[in-house]
Amino acid sequence: KIIADPNGFPLLRFIQYLLSTADKKLTIVTTNYDRLGEYAASLAKAVICTGYAQNYMGHFSAQIHTNKFSAARGFNGQVDIWKVHGSLDWFKNAQDENFQLPLRHKKPEGFTPLIVTPGLSKYSETHMEPYRTIFAQADNAIAEANGFFCLGYGFNDAHVQPKLIAEIKNNKPIVVLTKQLTPKTKQSIIDNGCKNYILFEEAPDGGTQVFSSSFGDFIIPGQSTWVLEEYLKLIIS
Repeated sequence: KIIADPNGFPLLRFIQYLLSTADKKLTIVTTNYDRLGEYAASLAKAVICTGYAQNYMGHFSAQIHTNKFSAARGFNGQVDIWKVHGSLDWFKNAQDENFQLPLRHKKPEGFTPLIVTPGLSKYSETHMEPYRTIFAQADNAIAEANGFFCLGYGFNDAHVQPKLIAEIKNNKPIVVLTKQLTPKTKQSIIDNGCKNYILFEEAPDGGTQVFSSSFGDFIIPGQSTWVLEEYLKLIIS
């Protein structure tokens, strides 16, 4: 559906907009395993950097991200996607070599999925590659960012939010769009002394509840601005 009708893919339009205004480079840090970010960046004709070579069998290297892909000819910019919990198309073989094998319907024989699932082994797995490099780059991206846009993130992941909370407490701006703000989100931002935020969630009447450090709390009646597609109508003319 995304490929057949890219015009109906709001994440694509958002990435295109950001690439046109952010020096042709942006970073996505995600806890999800899906590949929506990769599809959107591909449709935007951007170079994608995940730490893996973008080959049919993409090997992982801690050096790939050091290339300046944003200057590559024939592309519309660079999108770094740091998937801190792994991806549906990441696998390791019996020799512990990591590969990106895209668009697989089945697990390749002799390979193990590289995703961090909830459980006792969750944190021990992240001390090994590719996660060690990916976490370092995600932390660097958060530290160097001018601001943050969070889509559906509930501030419930101990891997991501310590650095993010530290940065927004230093007055870096943050926008959050989600169907329902979690208590942890409100605690981390509103109750934590952050001074540059705007949060959107669904209001009980179907409109949008807004929490803003500059304009206070208010409701936008009759509009689903907490949905990315509707939000984009506010920022893209």
